[in-house]
Amino acid sequence: ICIDLTIDTFENPDDGSGNGGYDYPPFGGGFGNPEDSTAINQTPCEKTKSVLNKPNVQAGINNVKAQALSTLSNINAGEIGFKEKKDGTIVPANVSAAHHVIFNDVTDSYGGYHNHTALGTHMFSPPDIDALFGFAAAQSIQDGVGNAYLGMIAAEWCNCPPSNQQFINYVITYTGTGAELGGYTYTTAQMNQFEKNYRKIIRELTDTNLNGNTYLKNSAGDLNEKGLEKLFLETLKIMNLSGKVNLQRVEPNGTVYNVTENSNGIPIGTPCP
Repeated sequence: ICIDLTIDTFENPDDGSGNGGYDYPPFGGGFGNPEDSTAINQTPCEKTKSVLNKPNVQAGINNVKAQALSTLSNINAGEIGFKEKKDGTIVPANVSAAHHVIFNDVTDSYGGYHNHTALGTHMFSPPDIDALFGFAAAQSIQDGVGNAYLGMIAAEWCNCPPSNQQFINYVITYTGTGAELGGYTYTTAQMNQFEKNYRKIIRELTDTNLNGNTYLKNSAGDLNEKGLEKLFLETLKIMNLSGKVNLQRVEPNGTVYNVTENSNGIPIGTPCP
């Protein structure tokens, strides 16, 4: 499987088209070890904290953070990423000529991480969600599809001395069943439409006539935390995936929050125990 996240940063709303709609391997075709089967019974909080506590994953995340930080001062700096193989090693993701991450052959992996650039949208895009399904389909029966994950990190300027720089760190996991994965194989035309809808949601969230400043971070029209999370949750709806993908925010102190909507449709974060 080759997963190309070529437009996930959405730096130019008028350019690019995703390659969504690849064939997943049959569920259970991965190479997970039976001793990992306890992951099936873990909660989303337990699974994510377990992944983030692995020294190899921590080292990979530090590299991705460094790349995200470099995009603040270098507009030509692109994306890097890694995949966590089932033998415990971390392998760098491939990078396309356009400096976007490509995950080649995920059948031997649990999940991966990548950065978005400073100019891009700091949230998972439809192709990112599609990539998660590739990792989910690669899990063995013993591991379970919920063992797959995909992380995204971006850096941004802030009024937060001493560095005035901060990271945005999110993780998504699949919460559906293995049998359902076959229904989440999208054609190029479908992915193109999802991407158009994604950009439309951004325009609506940043429209002060519709939402005031609820979802705005600054006068430049950048989305704040609630705006980014609202963008993702609305994207799940247009892809008919509500309740099938879990969004988690990782704070700088390591606290993981499950992100859902309240009764008014506003994103709320519930800290993991």
